[in-house]
Amino acid sequence: MKRLYILILILLFYSFIFSEGENNYIVYKVDFKKENVKFFWLNSDGLPFEKIDNLLKLKPNKFQFIMNGGIYDNDFTPEGLYIENGKELSPINKENGVGNFYEKPNGIFYFYKNKPYIVTTDKFKANNKINYAIQSGPMLITNGVLNPSFTDKSNSRYIRNGVCLTKNNNLIFIVSNEAVTLYEFSIYAKSIHNCYNLLYMDGNLSRAYKYNEINAPQKRPFVTMIGVESK
Repeated sequence: MKRLYILILILLFYSFIFSEGENNYIVYKVDFKKENVKFFWLNSDGLPFEKIDNLLKLKPNKFQFIMNGGIYDNDFTPEGLYIENGKELSPINKENGVGNFYEKPNGIFYFYKNKPYIVTTDKFKANNKINYAIQSGPMLITNGVLNPSFTDKSNSRYIRNGVCLTKNNNLIFIVSNEAVTLYEFSIYAKSIHNCYNLLYMDGNLSRAYKYNEINAPQKRPFVTMIGVESK
């Protein structure tokens, strides 16, 4: 009886933690039967969209979800590989450096023949049939394994966002509402959404838009954006 009581308490504790986690995250699961995913950086004049509102004006009532893309350089260009509509606008970056982007392994989220993939940068193979690609980092989960660089001792907290693929190739976008560590972000994605591969996009500036919902205001301009459109 005592063991049963303890088990119930443990289950209630984790149920509370996970429900709190759900409230702390914006989650969007893509339905490819009804939706397409596209990347955005420059408008028809060659200028960055920068703001979610500018992208919404492009196709009113078309976007179901928008969030910022990957980490960018000091000159407000993508830090690494960026492909949009089959055209490479920024080359792959395999250099060493300082910061989250250079934390190994980093990775690439891309669409090949309109199917989503997340791979580590060293596993990526260039192909002219790649529709879209964003390089960012670090990989927080690779083939089901958490990045060992981040533990429960981590104390760097920011609003975060990332891209998740499950083992069944379900595509999920995740944005935290509150500041979290990369470890907490990873644990949430793996335990709640069964993320098999999870690529970190950015932190601090991260924001998301969901259609017909109250959305937090965007405080800083984005470089690239990821949008989910209804077909």
